[in-house]
Amino acid sequence: MKNSECTLSKETQDLLYRYFAAAANLYGVIEIGKLLKIYNSQNEPLSEEDFLSFVENMNFEGKHFCVLNQDDIYDDGSETPALEYEVLAEYLYFFEFDDDSLDEYEMLKNRQIGKKFCVLDKEQFLRYEDDCYFKKTPDFLEMRSFLRNETGLSKEDADDYADDIMICFATMPDNSDESVHDAIMISGIYNRDDVAFSHQKLEYLCQNVMYTSARLHVLLGHTPEEIFG
Repeated sequence: MKNSECTLSKETQDLLYRYFAAAANLYGVIEIGKLLKIYNSQNEPLSEEDFLSFVENMNFEGKHFCVLNQDDIYDDGSETPALEYEVLAEYLYFFEFDDDSLDEYEMLKNRQIGKKFCVLDKEQFLRYEDDCYFKKTPDFLEMRSFLRNETGLSKEDADDYADDIMICFATMPDNSDESVHDAIMISGIYNRDDVAFSHQKLEYLCQNVMYTSARLHVLLGHTPEEIFG
């Protein structure tokens, strides 16, 4: 993309940053051209020229996402059409595309093929600009109640583990039992030797939460229940 000055109002630019953050947190990766379509469907439409001038001048300091092209990712000299640059969530590029990061990026892209984006209404969509946001559904509250009341954890620790598990679900490769177990392991709760509780019950409750409530990147922001019924 060629450098050009962005003439959009500060209000519009601030709103665009919110859309980019929300898209990264809902989808993991999305082409900016597709994000523009989502934005334009919910707001006064922007021209491609104005949108691209904004992208060219974005400041990613303090953000948990970035916009990259294929050469940025593969360092192969390839050219990427401007609207096919991608918004990536931080976990996909945090290690500057070592082999593990590339594998995770390619796995996610491959598993998204053929799926449709979950486009929430504007108010719901923008809640996901917070990378720790998720909807506290009845299944989530039941899982959190178990951690609060049947594990010996303090309320604060129980809530932190419940939140961490829920946030981890979004980046899992599927909604399998293995992925549920991996998300729980990442939270660190199984490393606590000062509490005793039923791992089987926690994993059962987490399976329910993941199926009904977790918006997965591999499902382009859908919950498994929305896709599979």
